[in-house]
Amino acid sequence: MDEAYTSQNRKKFGKNSPWVQIREMIRRAEEEEQRCLEQSQRTAAIEVEAAAAEHQKAGDELRAEEKRQATAEGEIKMRREAVARLDQKAAQSLVERIQGELEQVPDPPGQFTDATLADGRETVQSARDELRKIEDEIQAKRGALQHVGGEVARQRTESAQEALKTARERERLQEIDYEAWNLLRETLLKAEQEEGVHLGRALGDPIARRFGELTNQRYGKLTLGPDLETHSIAAAGDGRPVSALSVGTRDQLSTIFRLSLAEQLHSVVLLDDQLTQSDPLRMEWLRDLIRTLANNIQILVFTCRPADYLLPGDMKAGKKSEGVRSINLAHAIER
Repeated sequence: MDEAYTSQNRKKFGKNSPWVQIREMIRRAEEEEQRCLEQSQRTAAIEVEAAAAEHQKAGDELRAEEKRQATAEGEIKMRREAVARLDQKAAQSLVERIQGELEQVPDPPGQFTDATLADGRETVQSARDELRKIEDEIQAKRGALQHVGGEVARQRTESAQEALKTARERERLQEIDYEAWNLLRETLLKAEQEEGVHLGRALGDPIARRFGELTNQRYGKLTLGPDLETHSIAAAGDGRPVSALSVGTRDQLSTIFRLSLAEQLHSVVLLDDQLTQSDPLRMEWLRDLIRTLANNIQILVFTCRPADYLLPGDMKAGKKSEGVRSINLAHAIER
């Protein structure tokens, strides 16, 4: 209607009429106002959307912060519970001990300044550079050695392998030799033990018989071990140790043992005045035994009491009778 009215007035009053211009200006002002209103509405809508987005963001941040707060409160609660379980006295004692150790640490030899640290860093860097240079030289020499000394190294390896093979063969031969000697040793020990057992059995009866004759059958069987050691002797129906005998009786038993052994082995026996504790009756019996065995084996007697071993006719120096020869060493030895 306004446009129709304005068109009608433009025809009536002319195009340049003030009235027409005023109406035109009013129309333009209304259009501009409408555009401003629309722009304001669009701006308000944008602001509302921005406010809603900001509110959403703030809500998200608030929820995240509440979650972090809950997590932090949980950690604080756990730490408080852990602290409550801690032994505060032990912790305090540990802190005091560590503080005491720190107090005992000696003070540094001097004051360290930035310049001192800088000098130290330069020294370390110089050492690293020198080390790198040395390592480069080593690598270079290794490369040269690989090119030049490869054949030499191979020959040395072959020589070392050959020497190792020879050493192992020598070790094997030594083990075989050791096993052979060990077998021989065990065989000899076994044979020696068996021989000792046989010899002990062979000597047991003659010694017991002669010892019984000497003591008027006061003692019985004599038991000898594999090494011809005297285990026991029968006395009053029981076996008793030889150490229970008197000194003189042990000397007499030892003399009979040695004479019987020499008789069995056909060897020489030496007696060094070991019957000094014997009474005259037993001494006479032993003297007759020595004279009897002297016909088959050689018996040497050293004594300061020749009357115990010799008859009155044997006392003459250098005289030999019935296989007995006496020598007075006081006349034969010159000092």
